[in-house]
Amino acid sequence: MKKFISILAAIAMSASLTPTLSIAEDFSDVGGDEYYADAAGALAELNILNGYEDGSFGAERAITRAEMAAIVCRMLGKDADAETAKGKTQFDDVSADHWASGYINIASAEGIIEGDGNGQFRPEDDVKYEESIKMVVCAMGLGDDVEVDPADWSAAYIAIAQDNKLTEQLKGSKGIPATRGDIAVMVYSGVDHIMPADPEQTDKPETATETAAPTAKPTTSGGGGGGGGTVDSGNKQTTVSTNTVSSNSVSSNTVSGNTTSGNSVVDDGGDKDTD
Repeated sequence: MKKFISILAAIAMSASLTPTLSIAEDFSDVGGDEYYADAAGALAELNILNGYEDGSFGAERAITRAEMAAIVCRMLGKDADAETAKGKTQFDDVSADHWASGYINIASAEGIIEGDGNGQFRPEDDVKYEESIKMVVCAMGLGDDVEVDPADWSAAYIAIAQDNKLTEQLKGSKGIPATRGDIAVMVYSGVDHIMPADPEQTDKPETATETAAPTAKPTTSGGGGGGGGTVDSGNKQTTVSTNTVSSNSVSSNTVSGNTTSGNSVVDDGGDKDTD
């Protein structure tokens, strides 16, 4: 869960997840009643998922696996880290100078992506519905001890997503490219799900009840630890403190301008047919 601390702290400092501007002002093709409208506006404000240069959001459009890798890295507040992580990757089909090499290196190191099992990542392929779910689940730290069925690797991740209400509004299905609308809703739901209802209350340390001083020599005890989150870790619960996390943790870089196709949103990432 620690992976989400940066993004959650930024959200906690805002009045709500609702965008400051109306949806109509944010995107020319979003009226406000669409199932993805709130998600699109909120994620655009957080610079996790933005629209295109023509002012549209393009909810029905697909995104590439490289773009999805960028989205999950931005979810984790690692946009700046991706810049320094640019370079050689473990995948034969992702060159060191690929615009998403930094994102792919980070997502790979975090265990969020694995590739197709043949040394390739297929960065320009459209990310499939089940691949996007797996990446978000793992980025959230919910992929710990997942028992994958060799006959259907995605079933366990989809079940986790369903249990955590990440897929309730999604329109897609297995085997087809995920849409930007579905991805926005899933990412937004993930952030909203992990966010405490009352961050200030939740994060306050418990106040010990005053008691008489002990007569015996006190024993020193160790402290607890927080949960990490790569693809297979992160189920330990972590509270978010708005006092300890700076709002600067979330990068203001947009997802535009990095793709070779000119799309303004960077969003993709899957893995072998196991991602």
